[in-house]
Amino acid sequence: MQKTVYLSLGSNEGDRIANLRTCIGALEAVGEVTKVSSFYETEPVEYTRQPWFLNCAVALKTGKMP
Repeated sequence: MQKTVYLSLGSNEGDRIANLRTCIGALEAVGEVTKVSSFYETEPVEYTRQPWFLNCAVALKTGKMP
């Protein structure tokens, strides 16, 4: 039985957009990506001496178990 799961993705190294797009593409191996949010840039928390993050959320239909 397929369920929809929601994933939060983030990258703060290298080409952040390409990293997220590659990850979203790889998710197709485990299900159907049905929605992708806009990308949002966020400031690091606690350890702040690192690059800012690019984040998004993904809706994925999958029959896989957690």
